[in-house]
Amino acid sequence: MEMTWSLEALYRSFDDPVFENDLAFVKQSLDELTTWANNHFDAPENPREKAEGYLQRLLRFYHKAYRISAFANLSLSVEVKNTRALKTVERMESFLSTLKVPQVKFQRWLTTLADFEDLFGANGLTDEHRFVLGELRDNGRYLLSDVEEALAAKMAQTGSAAWAKLQNVVSSTLLVEVTIGETVKKVPLPVARNMAYDQDPKVRKTAFEAEIESYKNIEDVSAACLNGIKGEAITLSKARGYASVLDRTLRDSRIEKTTLESMLDAIKDSLPAFRRYFRKKARLLGHSGGLPFYDLFAPIGEIDLRYTYEEASAFIIKNFGTFSQHLSDFAKNAFEKRWIDA
Repeated sequence: MEMTWSLEALYRSFDDPVFENDLAFVKQSLDELTTWANNHFDAPENPREKAEGYLQRLLRFYHKAYRISAFANLSLSVEVKNTRALKTVERMESFLSTLKVPQVKFQRWLTTLADFEDLFGANGLTDEHRFVLGELRDNGRYLLSDVEEALAAKMAQTGSAAWAKLQNVVSSTLLVEVTIGETVKKVPLPVARNMAYDQDPKVRKTAFEAEIESYKNIEDVSAACLNGIKGEAITLSKARGYASVLDRTLRDSRIEKTTLESMLDAIKDSLPAFRRYFRKKARLLGHSGGLPFYDLFAPIGEIDLRYTYEEASAFIIKNFGTFSQHLSDFAKNAFEKRWIDA
Protein backbone atom coordinates (compact mmCIF):
# COMPACT_ATOMS: atom_id res chain seq x y z
CA MET A 1 0.00 0.00 0.00
CA GLU A 2 1.33 3.43 -0.98
CA MET A 3 2.27 5.55 2.05
CA THR A 4 2.67 8.87 0.24
CA TRP A 5 -0.36 10.90 -0.66
CA SER A 6 -1.65 11.79 -4.07
CA LEU A 7 -3.28 15.07 -5.07
CA GLU A 8 -4.45 13.76 -8.45
CA ALA A 9 -8.05 14.03 -7.28
CA LEU A 10 -7.43 17.78 -7.65
CA TYR A 11 -4.78 18.09 -10.39
CA ARG A 12 -1.99 15.90 -11.75
CA SER A 13 0.57 18.72 -11.44
CA PHE A 14 1.01 22.46 -11.85
CA ASP A 15 1.52 21.77 -15.56
CA ASP A 16 -1.80 19.93 -15.83
CA PRO A 17 -3.85 21.58 -18.65
CA VAL A 18 -6.92 21.32 -16.41
CA PHE A 19 -5.09 23.34 -13.76
CA GLU A 20 -4.13 26.01 -16.30
CA ASN A 21 -7.71 26.20 -17.62
CA ASP A 22 -9.16 26.49 -14.12
CA LEU A 23 -6.71 29.26 -13.25
CA ALA A 24 -7.79 31.19 -16.34
CA PHE A 25 -11.44 30.56 -15.43
CA VAL A 26 -10.92 31.99 -11.94
CA LYS A 27 -9.46 35.20 -13.39
CA GLN A 28 -12.29 35.50 -15.91
CA SER A 29 -15.05 34.81 -13.38
CA LEU A 30 -13.56 37.35 -10.96
CA ASP A 31 -13.52 40.02 -13.67
CA GLU A 32 -17.14 39.23 -14.54
CA LEU A 33 -18.20 39.34 -10.88
CA THR A 34 -16.48 42.68 -10.32
CA THR A 35 -18.08 44.24 -13.41
CA TRP A 36 -21.49 42.85 -12.49
CA ALA A 37 -21.28 44.19 -8.92
CA ASN A 38 -20.25 47.64 -10.16
CA ASN A 39 -23.39 47.79 -12.31
CA HIS A 40 -26.03 46.42 -9.93
CA PHE A 41 -25.56 47.69 -6.38
CA ASP A 42 -26.24 51.40 -6.70
CA ALA A 43 -29.98 51.08 -5.97
CA PRO A 44 -32.20 48.81 -3.81
CA GLU A 45 -34.65 47.74 -6.56
CA ASN A 46 -35.15 44.01 -7.30
CA PRO A 47 -33.15 42.91 -4.26
CA ARG A 48 -33.75 39.16 -4.58
CA GLU A 49 -32.76 39.03 -8.25
CA LYS A 50 -29.63 41.08 -7.59
CA ALA A 51 -28.59 39.03 -4.57
CA GLU A 52 -29.08 35.75 -6.43
CA GLY A 53 -27.17 37.06 -9.43
CA TYR A 54 -24.29 37.99 -7.17
CA LEU A 55 -24.31 34.66 -5.32
CA GLN A 56 -24.36 32.67 -8.56
CA ARG A 57 -21.26 34.47 -9.82
CA LEU A 58 -19.51 34.32 -6.45
CA LEU A 59 -20.06 30.56 -6.12
CA ARG A 60 -18.84 30.05 -9.68
CA PHE A 61 -15.61 31.81 -8.72
CA TYR A 62 -15.18 29.94 -5.43
CA HIS A 63 -15.82 26.51 -6.99
CA LYS A 64 -12.54 26.66 -8.89
CA ALA A 65 -10.65 29.03 -6.59
CA TYR A 66 -10.96 26.74 -3.56
CA ARG A 67 -9.81 23.76 -5.63
CA ILE A 68 -6.70 25.58 -6.86
CA SER A 69 -5.91 26.97 -3.39
CA ALA A 70 -6.25 23.52 -1.83
CA PHE A 71 -3.87 22.00 -4.38
CA ALA A 72 -1.26 24.72 -3.87
CA ASN A 73 -1.45 24.77 -0.07
CA LEU A 74 -1.39 20.98 0.24
CA SER A 75 1.66 20.92 -2.03
CA LEU A 76 3.33 23.50 0.22
CA SER A 77 2.54 21.51 3.36
CA VAL A 78 5.00 18.81 2.30
CA GLU A 79 7.44 21.03 0.37
CA VAL A 80 7.58 24.49 1.87
CA LYS A 81 9.96 25.82 -0.81
CA ASN A 82 7.95 24.58 -3.80
CA THR A 83 8.19 27.69 -5.99
CA ARG A 84 5.26 26.74 -8.25
CA ALA A 85 3.04 26.25 -5.22
CA LEU A 86 4.21 29.51 -3.64
CA LYS A 87 3.56 31.41 -6.86
CA THR A 88 0.07 29.92 -7.10
CA VAL A 89 -0.75 30.76 -3.48
CA GLU A 90 0.36 34.35 -4.02
CA ARG A 91 -1.67 34.60 -7.20
CA MET A 92 -4.78 33.31 -5.43
CA GLU A 93 -4.18 35.77 -2.59
CA SER A 94 -4.08 38.53 -5.19
CA PHE A 95 -7.40 37.33 -6.63
CA LEU A 96 -8.95 37.24 -3.15
CA SER A 97 -7.79 40.78 -2.39
CA THR A 98 -9.38 41.91 -5.67
CA LEU A 99 -12.54 40.04 -4.68
CA LYS A 100 -12.80 42.34 -1.67
CA VAL A 101 -14.09 45.16 -3.91
CA PRO A 102 -17.32 43.44 -5.08
CA GLN A 103 -17.72 41.82 -1.65
CA VAL A 104 -17.74 45.19 0.07
CA LYS A 105 -20.15 46.63 -2.50
CA PHE A 106 -22.55 43.74 -1.90
CA GLN A 107 -22.27 43.89 1.87
CA ARG A 108 -22.81 47.64 1.99
CA TRP A 109 -25.78 47.30 -0.37
CA LEU A 110 -27.34 44.77 2.03
CA THR A 111 -27.26 47.38 4.80
CA THR A 112 -29.27 49.82 2.64
CA LEU A 113 -32.26 47.51 2.14
CA ALA A 114 -35.35 48.79 3.91
CA ASP A 115 -36.81 45.30 4.33
CA PHE A 116 -34.34 42.43 4.60
CA GLU A 117 -37.13 39.91 3.97
CA ASP A 118 -37.45 41.14 0.39
CA LEU A 119 -34.42 38.96 -0.38
CA PHE A 120 -36.28 35.72 0.32
CA GLY A 121 -39.34 33.73 -0.59
CA ALA A 122 -38.55 31.96 -3.88
CA ASN A 123 -36.68 28.97 -2.40
CA GLY A 124 -33.59 30.02 -4.33
CA LEU A 125 -29.99 30.81 -3.48
CA THR A 126 -30.89 33.60 -1.09
CA ASP A 127 -33.04 31.26 0.99
CA GLU A 128 -30.19 28.74 1.12
CA HIS A 129 -27.83 31.46 2.33
CA ARG A 130 -30.18 33.34 4.68
CA PHE A 131 -27.92 32.99 7.72
CA VAL A 132 -24.81 34.23 5.92
CA LEU A 133 -26.67 37.13 4.33
CA GLY A 134 -28.05 38.16 7.69
CA GLU A 135 -24.60 38.03 9.21
CA LEU A 136 -23.13 40.12 6.37
CA ARG A 137 -25.85 42.74 6.84
CA ASP A 138 -25.28 42.86 10.60
CA ASN A 139 -21.49 43.10 10.26
CA GLY A 140 -21.82 45.90 7.72
CA ARG A 141 -21.50 48.36 10.59
CA TYR A 142 -17.79 47.52 10.78
CA LEU A 143 -17.00 48.29 7.14
CA LEU A 144 -14.47 50.96 6.27
CA SER A 145 -14.88 53.06 3.12
CA ASP A 146 -14.66 51.24 -0.22
CA VAL A 147 -11.21 52.69 -0.86
CA GLU A 148 -9.95 51.79 2.63
CA GLU A 149 -11.29 48.23 2.37
CA ALA A 150 -9.59 47.67 -0.98
CA LEU A 151 -6.34 49.18 0.31
CA ALA A 152 -6.40 47.07 3.49
CA ALA A 153 -6.92 43.89 1.45
CA LYS A 154 -4.03 44.75 -0.87
CA MET A 155 -1.68 45.73 1.95
CA ALA A 156 -2.40 42.49 3.83
CA GLN A 157 -0.62 40.62 1.03
CA THR A 158 2.67 42.27 1.97
CA GLY A 159 1.64 42.64 5.61
CA SER A 160 0.07 39.97 7.79
CA ALA A 161 -0.10 37.34 5.02
CA ALA A 162 3.59 37.80 4.20
CA TRP A 163 4.55 37.68 7.88
CA ALA A 164 2.54 34.47 8.33
CA LYS A 165 4.24 32.82 5.35
CA LEU A 166 7.67 33.82 6.66
CA GLN A 167 6.89 32.34 10.08
CA ASN A 168 5.72 29.14 8.41
CA VAL A 169 8.94 28.88 6.40
CA VAL A 170 11.34 29.49 9.31
CA SER A 171 9.49 27.10 11.64
CA SER A 172 9.03 24.32 9.09
CA THR A 173 12.68 24.42 7.98
CA LEU A 174 14.12 24.66 11.50
CA LEU A 175 16.46 21.79 12.35
CA VAL A 176 16.94 20.63 15.95
CA GLU A 177 20.35 19.29 16.97
CA VAL A 178 19.64 16.29 19.22
CA THR A 179 22.30 14.16 20.90
CA ILE A 180 21.26 10.54 21.35
CA GLY A 181 24.00 8.57 23.07
CA GLU A 182 27.19 9.36 21.17
CA THR A 183 25.35 10.44 18.03
CA VAL A 184 24.41 14.01 17.14
CA LYS A 185 21.50 14.32 14.72
CA LYS A 186 19.88 17.31 13.07
CA VAL A 187 16.19 16.54 12.76
CA PRO A 188 13.11 18.56 11.72
CA LEU A 189 11.10 20.13 14.53
CA PRO A 190 8.16 17.66 14.26
CA VAL A 191 10.59 14.73 14.63
CA ALA A 192 12.11 16.27 17.77
CA ARG A 193 8.66 16.90 19.22
CA ASN A 194 7.63 13.32 18.54
CA MET A 195 10.47 12.17 20.81
CA ALA A 196 8.29 13.34 23.72
CA TYR A 197 6.54 9.95 23.36
CA ASP A 198 9.75 7.90 23.50
CA GLN A 199 10.05 5.17 26.16
CA ASP A 200 13.53 6.39 27.14
CA PRO A 201 13.37 9.32 29.63
CA LYS A 202 16.83 10.51 28.55
CA VAL A 203 15.65 10.81 24.95
CA ARG A 204 12.57 12.78 26.02
CA LYS A 205 14.58 15.22 28.12
CA THR A 206 17.38 15.64 25.59
CA ALA A 207 14.95 16.25 22.72
CA PHE A 208 12.99 18.83 24.75
CA GLU A 209 16.11 20.76 25.76
CA ALA A 210 17.39 20.67 22.18
CA GLU A 211 14.03 21.95 20.90
CA ILE A 212 14.09 24.89 23.32
CA GLU A 213 17.69 25.66 22.36
CA SER A 214 16.84 25.59 18.64
CA TYR A 215 14.24 28.34 19.05
CA LYS A 216 17.06 30.80 19.70
CA ASN A 217 17.86 30.52 15.99
CA ILE A 218 14.48 31.91 14.96
CA GLU A 219 13.29 33.88 18.00
CA ASP A 220 13.95 37.33 16.50
CA VAL A 221 12.30 36.47 13.18
CA SER A 222 9.33 34.84 14.93
CA ALA A 223 8.88 37.85 17.22
CA ALA A 224 8.90 40.19 14.21
CA CYS A 225 6.33 38.00 12.44
CA LEU A 226 3.99 37.90 15.42
CA ASN A 227 4.34 41.64 16.03
CA GLY A 228 3.58 42.38 12.37
CA ILE A 229 0.52 40.14 12.32
CA LYS A 230 -0.92 41.34 15.63
CA GLY A 231 -0.06 44.97 14.92
CA GLU A 232 -2.16 44.85 11.76
CA ALA A 233 -5.01 43.16 13.64
CA ILE A 234 -4.99 45.82 16.37
CA THR A 235 -4.89 48.71 13.87
CA LEU A 236 -7.72 47.39 11.68
CA SER A 237 -9.89 46.33 14.62
CA LYS A 238 -9.68 49.82 16.08
CA ALA A 239 -10.36 51.46 12.70
CA ARG A 240 -13.44 49.29 12.16
CA GLY A 241 -14.89 50.19 15.54
CA TYR A 242 -14.35 46.97 17.46
CA ALA A 243 -13.70 47.32 21.18
CA SER A 244 -10.66 45.06 20.83
CA VAL A 245 -9.13 42.31 18.72
CA LEU A 246 -10.83 39.85 21.08
CA ASP A 247 -14.18 41.49 20.34
CA ARG A 248 -13.59 41.03 16.60
CA THR A 249 -12.43 37.43 17.08
CA LEU A 250 -15.52 36.56 19.11
CA ARG A 251 -17.78 38.01 16.43
CA ASP A 252 -15.92 36.20 13.65
CA SER A 253 -16.21 32.97 15.67
CA ARG A 254 -19.90 33.59 16.41
CA ILE A 255 -19.30 33.34 20.15
CA GLU A 256 -20.68 35.63 22.84
CA LYS A 257 -18.18 36.90 25.40
CA THR A 258 -20.24 35.29 28.16
CA THR A 259 -19.87 31.95 26.36
CA LEU A 260 -16.09 32.34 26.27
CA GLU A 261 -16.04 33.28 29.96
CA SER A 262 -18.14 30.20 30.79
CA MET A 263 -15.71 28.00 28.88
CA LEU A 264 -12.74 29.53 30.72
CA ASP A 265 -14.52 29.06 34.07
CA ALA A 266 -15.12 25.39 33.21
CA ILE A 267 -11.40 25.00 32.51
CA LYS A 268 -10.49 26.64 35.83
CA ASP A 269 -12.93 24.36 37.67
CA SER A 270 -11.27 21.31 36.08
CA LEU A 271 -7.68 22.33 36.79
CA PRO A 272 -7.48 20.65 40.25
CA ALA A 273 -8.35 17.27 38.70
CA PHE A 274 -5.73 17.71 35.98
CA ARG A 275 -3.13 18.73 38.59
CA ARG A 276 -3.83 15.61 40.64
CA TYR A 277 -3.43 13.52 37.50
CA PHE A 278 -0.09 15.12 36.59
CA ARG A 279 1.24 14.83 40.15
CA LYS A 280 0.36 11.14 40.11
CA LYS A 281 2.06 10.71 36.73
CA ALA A 282 5.13 12.53 38.08
CA ARG A 283 5.39 10.07 40.98
CA LEU A 284 5.01 7.08 38.65
CA LEU A 285 7.87 8.43 36.54
CA GLY A 286 10.08 8.95 39.59
CA HIS A 287 9.84 12.73 40.01
CA SER A 288 9.68 14.05 43.57
CA GLY A 289 8.15 17.39 42.63
CA GLY A 290 5.84 18.32 39.79
CA LEU A 291 5.84 16.81 36.31
CA PRO A 292 8.54 18.24 34.00
CA PHE A 293 7.21 19.44 30.69
CA TYR A 294 9.37 16.98 28.77
CA ASP A 295 7.52 14.11 30.50
CA LEU A 296 4.05 15.50 29.86
CA PHE A 297 3.42 12.96 27.07
CA ALA A 298 5.64 10.19 28.43
CA PRO A 299 4.16 6.70 27.98
CA ILE A 300 3.24 4.78 31.12
CA GLY A 301 3.75 1.01 31.21
CA GLU A 302 5.72 -1.43 29.12
CA ILE A 303 3.28 -2.17 26.29
CA ASP A 304 4.82 -1.49 22.89
CA LEU A 305 1.97 -2.18 20.50
CA ARG A 306 2.80 -1.40 16.88
CA TYR A 307 0.82 -1.51 13.64
CA THR A 308 2.01 -1.55 10.07
CA TYR A 309 0.34 0.98 7.80
CA GLU A 310 -1.76 -1.79 6.23
CA GLU A 311 -2.81 -3.10 9.66
CA ALA A 312 -3.69 0.40 10.84
CA SER A 313 -5.83 1.10 7.77
CA ALA A 314 -7.68 -2.22 8.15
CA PHE A 315 -8.24 -1.55 11.87
CA ILE A 316 -9.64 1.93 11.20
CA ILE A 317 -11.94 0.82 8.38
CA LYS A 318 -13.27 -2.12 10.39
CA ASN A 319 -13.91 -0.21 13.61
CA PHE A 320 -15.38 2.84 11.88
CA GLY A 321 -17.85 0.36 10.41
CA THR A 322 -19.10 -0.62 13.86
CA PHE A 323 -20.28 2.96 14.25
CA SER A 324 -21.17 4.01 10.70
CA GLN A 325 -20.80 2.23 7.38
CA HIS A 326 -20.74 5.62 5.68
CA LEU A 327 -17.77 6.67 7.84
CA SER A 328 -16.04 3.35 7.15
CA ASP A 329 -16.52 3.75 3.40
CA PHE A 330 -15.15 7.29 3.60
CA ALA A 331 -12.00 6.08 5.38
CA LYS A 332 -11.57 3.23 2.89
CA ASN A 333 -11.84 5.68 0.01
CA ALA A 334 -9.26 7.96 1.66
CA PHE A 335 -6.76 5.10 1.94
CA GLU A 336 -7.40 3.80 -1.57
CA LYS A 337 -7.20 7.25 -3.17
CA ARG A 338 -4.02 8.03 -1.21
CA TRP A 339 -5.34 11.06 0.59
CA ILE A 340 -3.04 10.32 3.54
CA ASP A 341 0.66 11.12 3.75
CA ALA A 342 2.15 8.59 6.17
